[in-house]
Amino acid sequence: MTLDAIIFLHRGDSAYLQCALAQARRSNPDTRIVLLGDDSNGKYSKLVEYHRISDFMAAANAFRDRYIHLSSNAFEFEFRCFERWFVIWEFCKRSDVQALFCADSDVLIYSNLQDIMARFGIFDVSLSLNSCAHASYWTIEALRAFCEFVTKAYTSDAAALEDMYRDYKATGNPGGICDMTLLNMFGRNADIQVIETTDIIEGAAFDHNLNCISDGPNHYVSHFGAKKLLWRNDLPYGQLQEDSTLVRFDILHFQGIAKNGMTKVFKRQGQVFDRPLPSTSWLRLIFRVRRVLTRVLARFA
Repeated sequence: MTLDAIIFLHRGDSAYLQCALAQARRSNPDTRIVLLGDDSNGKYSKLVEYHRISDFMAAANAFRDRYIHLSSNAFEFEFRCFERWFVIWEFCKRSDVQALFCADSDVLIYSNLQDIMARFGIFDVSLSLNSCAHASYWTIEALRAFCEFVTKAYTSDAAALEDMYRDYKATGNPGGICDMTLLNMFGRNADIQVIETTDIIEGAAFDHNLNCISDGPNHYVSHFGAKKLLWRNDLPYGQLQEDSTLVRFDILHFQGIAKNGMTKVFKRQGQVFDRPLPSTSWLRLIFRVRRVLTRVLARFA
């Protein structure tokens, strides 16, 4: 299978976007790299192939009419996580892309993605910890199947999702049904071959989330709350706690607060965080208060 395109979808001109695009170009100089964006980031057309999201919205708009918001997060936040898959699917159909790699804009790619496909063997889609697609391979058929799976889940199977959300909401935890929920269900139930990207194969793996020192069964040495990065020939490695084995990271995922360190790491200047995060305890307090408020407000709903 030949990789036809690496695709990013991003609205706005976040400081880290250029780093993601430049690193993808640096590690995959001969691969088609596409940014689906808006007017604010069209300037990157000199670096990658650029298209407007608004030109590929037909399928996404059709799904919007069926979408049921089942989350404590904002409507637009959750919907756009679903919307992107329909936009990318429509772009691929119209651009004759048969095999693609989707990368979130907070991902730095350090390996040749065509070579990794050969390492993985035969598969239809790749996921991180069975539910996250921040850096994922897709065949066009698997992407079509996922979009159809999501549409069915929010129409004829909507009652099951609503029951799932009702049970989840009773726990008092924030969040709810999101695209990762559907990705996990799709990977378990669809007739497709799924590859787990955090598995260590030939000494390399995808980073699930730099803020998490454990990627499934693999526990990495930490540095101020994030995975400690060791650099060899300008490539990032993690070190396993169990036996100090070095694991080369094909990609790094700067989720959440780790985005603050993305530009620095892109410049090969060390770690995600240079000092302990004093705000960590405050973040925990905020989430506790939010859970209490959710329960109180639910009584008056």
